[in-house]
Amino acid sequence: METDVLVIGKGIAGVVAAANLAKSGKKVSIIARGYGATALSSGCLDVLSYIPQVQGIAQPPLSGFKMLAITNNNHPYIIAGEGDAGKAEEIVSEAFANLPEEIKELYVGSLESNFYVITGFGTLKPTTFVQKPLEPAIIGDEPKKILLTGINGLLDFNPVMATSVAALDLKKRSLGHIKVKAAKVSVKGVEGIPTLTTSTIASVLGEKEAFNDFKSELSKIAKSEEPDVILLPSIFTTPELVKSIEELENACGCKIGEVAMAPPNAAGLRIQRVLNNICEKMGIKTYQIMNVTPVIKDG
Repeated sequence: METDVLVIGKGIAGVVAAANLAKSGKKVSIIARGYGATALSSGCLDVLSYIPQVQGIAQPPLSGFKMLAITNNNHPYIIAGEGDAGKAEEIVSEAFANLPEEIKELYVGSLESNFYVITGFGTLKPTTFVQKPLEPAIIGDEPKKILLTGINGLLDFNPVMATSVAALDLKKRSLGHIKVKAAKVSVKGVEGIPTLTTSTIASVLGEKEAFNDFKSELSKIAKSEEPDVILLPSIFTTPELVKSIEELENACGCKIGEVAMAPPNAAGLRIQRVLNNICEKMGIKTYQIMNVTPVIKDG
């Protein structure tokens, strides 16, 4: 293997580093021991959510670096900044500014603010960037009625439990202007599948007949409940399904989005697909299922 730079790991950090090096004219290769955890992640990008020994979330995220340098000077951000919080802020800001456009297009958010999103368990997760299908799950300042809508047969997302947890978490954080309610919808063609997953549901919804039936059922629920937002499990795995969100919104008369779920979920698969596309587009060779041993310098 002849290469100018060898990057270890094919997650977001590895691929972004490889892409920036390839852009500068370097011949880059990536070695990965396995497929990593990117495809299994929530897809959210957390810059700095919490600071040890400080209550509440860091707001805005970069403002917490000074306190972080005091409470945890072994944090990777502070180490990268050589102990200087200001330098660490500059490094992180530059890193996000230089993200490949393919990643930027997938996400909403900014370094100016953290926010909460509702997870599949009903808890509120603080984060900085979320993929566009999760944007309706962002908890803002405006009053909002959210319908947490599960799919019959899918055990990975229990809307009744999630609604109960979310209601308590919202109250605890003085976010009573957000109302949550539970609902369930059926997907034609998945009846009787013993271990139904979001990926299986996504595959079925790729068929026009099943999708149209799902759209019809969901619109009936929307008409009955009149929510501002319907949050579904993480099922929009493909670009085609992501585009179909607008069609669902037109039918339901409200915003449609996903909750941030534990794996397997669509968000992790979406970012993994984007990373693979970046490598292919920039001619970055990837070598999977390979271990890295200590480097031996020749000469």
